[in-house]
Amino acid sequence: MSDFSWVKRQQQVLSSSEPVAVPEGNHAVFPPLVDSVKFSFKRTAEAEKLFRGERDGFMYSRVGNPNSKQLEDLLSALIGGQGTVLTPNGISAIGLVLHASLKPGDRLLAFEELYAPSKRLIWDYILPKGVEVRWVNADRLDQAVAVVRDFKPTICLFESPTNPQLKIVDINRLVESVHAVGGKLVMDNTFASFHQQNDLGVDVIVHSLTKFACGYGDAFGGSATFFDQGLFQENSKYARSHGLCLEPAVARSFVKSLKSYPLRYQRAAQSAHYLAAKMEEAGLFQFVHYPFMPSHPQYQLAQLQMKDGGSVISARLLDGQVLYDFIDRLELFELSPSLGSVDSLIAPTELFYGSGFTSQEKRRVGIDSQTFRLSVGLQDPDDLMEDLKRALQA
Repeated sequence: MSDFSWVKRQQQVLSSSEPVAVPEGNHAVFPPLVDSVKFSFKRTAEAEKLFRGERDGFMYSRVGNPNSKQLEDLLSALIGGQGTVLTPNGISAIGLVLHASLKPGDRLLAFEELYAPSKRLIWDYILPKGVEVRWVNADRLDQAVAVVRDFKPTICLFESPTNPQLKIVDINRLVESVHAVGGKLVMDNTFASFHQQNDLGVDVIVHSLTKFACGYGDAFGGSATFFDQGLFQENSKYARSHGLCLEPAVARSFVKSLKSYPLRYQRAAQSAHYLAAKMEEAGLFQFVHYPFMPSHPQYQLAQLQMKDGGSVISARLLDGQVLYDFIDRLELFELSPSLGSVDSLIAPTELFYGSGFTSQEKRRVGIDSQTFRLSVGLQDPDDLMEDLKRALQA
């Protein structure tokens, strides 16, 4: 028979040892990873207090973890909300809010310009659960406001700027009209990012953390920040019940990346503005859209709502130019979706974002075979402009 005394001894040593801790007054500059699934208490009475909400602490990382809690608190502070729920990716954050906040018989008002996966989520899973859905267009806000008055939406879901066209929605007007009929507003604010459009009265702000919070294209995550305590509690409960959570190591990586966010974002936004101006000046494109360019259709509105124009440019080739040939000749832009990365990316809009749209919808929202989207990274913008010129001349 095998001798398991060493196993018993090991268990005794481990169970009696205290967790590694930094002495008081001597803290780690960057918080360490706490990747334990389970947390323990010395006394049952302390666990009882945790369950009654009488003390802080953790029991199981699916429900709460120090690294996740730090990221939740950080995002709530950055955005100014009552609380934040983390999810595995951006689209699951949209799904969380819609599923937790809408029941059969409720009404959802959504914009046609929504990110294609968000639209598929609505068609495939929100409509079948008995939620009535109406679609409006960002270019026809007067009509949208009239629909709000008649439809009285429970939830209004929108983006500003929109993806990939960079249309700007009059958020103040939309908030006023939806709140007047007792509805709540959910805004995907990923393009504008964490430092702007947070104080315009929207009830829930959703982010794909995969973009600017990450910055390097190596981690997935999503967040929903709530300005309404009741909505926060409702969505937090739903997330726990459905196992929607973020790995502690991933949460910690976002906290680390957010330390460089202001510098990364500022450089990318300044370069995008500069590059958009150079592209327009060169006259090589049918149009160049950037929210802080006077030529943008909603330039004045963007100036009122936003602190900067972001890092994304939307443009269209001149007639006779072939988009795929142009893209294939680029050297500094990577052919890839996503944004907010240190790398500069190009995305043909119809190929990457046209699925789920009918031909008529594509015309209405501005998606066609000649348009493309640039996400500007940290490369020199003059080098990026030369790359665009070379590809067109070739």
